[in-house]
Amino acid sequence: MDLTKISASEFTRIQGLLQKKGKLQDEIRSIDAELTAIQTGAAPAATRGRKPGRPAKPAPKPEKAKAKAKAKGGKRGAVKDAIIGLLKAAGPEGLTAREVADKLGAKPINISTWFSSTGKQIPQIRSAANGKRVWDEAAAAAAPEAPAEPASEPVA
Repeated sequence: MDLTKISASEFTRIQGLLQKKGKLQDEIRSIDAELTAIQTGAAPAATRGRKPGRPAKPAPKPEKAKAKAKAKGGKRGAVKDAIIGLLKAAGPEGLTAREVADKLGAKPINISTWFSSTGKQIPQIRSAANGKRVWDEAAAAAAPEAPAEPASEPVA
């Protein structure tokens, strides 16, 4: 074969075939190593489950794992307790969602969404003038309670 007379398309095709051949040879080496490990009773190779030629993923650093755990949140209901505490402390003048967010270090849209969903279910939280929310103790007494379940009659 005269290499000076190869066209560009043939050269590209040969290049692709050589790359494919190299990958297959790597895969065969990996399979051979795994078979040898099984025959000798040694631990399986670390490359198991990965495509040949791919580097292993580095183990996560402990500092980052701790930071992620803290970022995901704390105790269940902590946001609710914090918002209620702020509204009680603000008194009758109340607070806006932005003011609550600034004090909690949260995004205002998240607090606004909380008020429109979860906060709506709490009868003591009511809307006041200028977009403020107020904690109203009297609202809890006026809120209708869930009806009691009727007593079941004994079966004869």
